[in-house]
Amino acid sequence: MHQRAKGVVLCADDKPAASSALALLIANRPIISHVLEGLASAGVEEVAIVASAEGIAQIRPVVEADAEAPTPSYLVRRGQGLLALLAAAAAFVGNAPCVLQRGDGVAGPPPTRFIDLLRAQRPDLMVLTHRGPDDCERLDRALARLPGGAAIARGPRLGLAGLCALGPGAFALLCGPHSPRQAAGASARSAAPSTPESDLGAILNRLAAGGGSLQVERLGAWHRYRGRTLDLIEMNRIVLDRMPWEADIPEPGDNRIEGRVRIEPGAQISASVVVGPTVIGAHARIIASAIGPYTSVGPRAHIEGSEVSSSIILEGARIMYVGERIEDSMIGGGARITRDLALPRAMRLHVPGGSEVSLP
Repeated sequence: MHQRAKGVVLCADDKPAASSALALLIANRPIISHVLEGLASAGVEEVAIVASAEGIAQIRPVVEADAEAPTPSYLVRRGQGLLALLAAAAAFVGNAPCVLQRGDGVAGPPPTRFIDLLRAQRPDLMVLTHRGPDDCERLDRALARLPGGAAIARGPRLGLAGLCALGPGAFALLCGPHSPRQAAGASARSAAPSTPESDLGAILNRLAAGGGSLQVERLGAWHRYRGRTLDLIEMNRIVLDRMPWEADIPEPGDNRIEGRVRIEPGAQISASVVVGPTVIGAHARIIASAIGPYTSVGPRAHIEGSEVSSSIILEGARIMYVGERIEDSMIGGGARITRDLALPRAMRLHVPGGSEVSLP
């Protein structure tokens, strides 16, 4: 009988904005919901979120409001740094195989085979990488210290994704200091502010010091939110690429629907083209428009006589006869973007905070 795989979502930043970021919407659902679903798709059977008490107070209502999200446990982190994060999760993980992931990033496609590889090959650490700029230098240095890592470090320059997988029993190797000198240094570092990104890099170093075994696997995509609208657009792309084909798309009528499109209950589409991957929220209205690909349209949004692609349109936004394609944009909830055809002609914008619109 195999051990139940555990997942731990790391939320180390105490700033309110960091926890609030996990509630930002991509593909019409909070980032944290997609993180939890991705772990479940990877074979994780139990998941916990590690955060400060204040962070959990912000995150829990967001998760509980999403009926489709897996139900996690909540573990209070006391103190700062890697040791505090690990200590909070130690009893939860025990000797089970485990996936650690930062809470503000998404991976695609979900790493469905990693848990099976952990059980079969039993490495202490499975490093998940992606071709990108994040942490490349630190990844190269840390890999060079691990058995078999030097050859990997000399290969293509890879970024450290914000998730990694630990084999059965490997979590205990991380939780304890490897020498009195290292213990003193670790205690000093744990008192300093830390981020999940630096903590995941430190996991490589601690396992290297303990002689842990290594396996490297490549993710198809990884991106995390750094406070920019373009981060959300890219994360929206990754999540929409994970979206399954819908079995019950309504009859197209006078529309053309291409590719993976999810149309939620109450949405009305007429005389339009919708290209997937795209999600149309509940009670949205799409009239004489071209939507997608890589677009999420929020509940009760209204788009008429317009073209929108690679964008996030939030709940209740209205886009009417704009005349130019809207692309790589985020339109906030309740925003109004219309073109006045009467003289003198003008573009009329009502854009709430958080929106980003670029006009030619």
